[in-house]
This record gives sequence, C-alpha cells and structure tokens, in this order.
Amino acid sequence: MTPSHLTQSDAKRTPRKRARRGTSLTSRVAAPVAAADADHLLDTHAAAAFLGVAPRTLYKWAAQGRLPVIRLGRSVRFRMSALRALVQEHEEPATIPLAGAIGALVGAGTEPATLTRP
Repeated sequence: MTPSHLTQSDAKRTPRKRARRGTSLTSRVAAPVAAADADHLLDTHAAAAFLGVAPRTLYKWAAQGRLPVIRLGRSVRFRMSALRALVQEHEEPATIPLAGAIGALVGAGTEPATLTRP
C-alpha cells in the first residue's frame, strides 16, 4: 500500500533503509549511554555518539594508545569507565569566573541615582 501522494512507480523507487541485524539505533546508542554501570561495554557507534566524535576517531585514538579497547573477535568494544576517564582528563576549568563576569554585567548601572537640582 502506497501513501496517497505517491504513485505506484514512485513507491517502488523510494529507497528503504536497511536495518542491521540484531541491533537497532536505540539499543546501540540510547540504552548504553543511559546505563549507570561503569564497566558497561559499548560498540564503536555508541561510544562515538557518547563522546560526540566520529567512529574513525575512536579507532585512531585506540591505535595511538590514548583509549583502551577490548577486542572480541573482529569486534571492538570500549568500557564506559574508560570513556568517562578520557572526558575527565580533558576537562578544563572555566577561564573566566562566571560569578565575577555576571556580577560585572548585572551590577553595571545599578548604583542609586542621586537627584541634583539645577
């Protein structure tokens, strides 16, 4: 059955997305990221989504020794604890104290006005 705005020939030409066997995008990304277990193993796509980088970047970091991996046959897995440690290693404090910057912006122009008679 085709949608009303498509003709029969258009429906045949519409490409269908092929799903990977046994896994869905939500099981590879959302569920592992939400897991609280520190030793949870993530596949390359889920680990890349967690860090916000491309899967190729993870392979490069693993080859450089910056990120430990677990190899299961041809599969590569990453520990959630290793990913969190990588993030903590690169965490930097704010260079401008927010309280001072916001106080300077908010405090400007709040001095009490004085009335003077001409």
